[in-house]
Amino acid sequence: MQEAADQAAFNALLLADDKLAAAYAEVKRLNGINSVLESRLQGLMNEKNEAIKLCKSLQRQVDRFKKGAA
Repeated sequence: MQEAADQAAFNALLLADDKLAAAYAEVKRLNGINSVLESRLQGLMNEKNEAIKLCKSLQRQVDRFKKGAA
């Protein structure tokens, strides 16, 4: 209960001044962008890890082929 009241008071304080309200809006905008970028980074890291696994698997196949052909 107290946390909700504190949050409401803090939001009222942020919105009371134009400069604080603008700064708060910018912070929210940047947090949204950061969230999207972090999500994309995680996706790219997953793709990279899958590519590494595939390369290692293919390298093992090539090594087995060379060993059998020699």
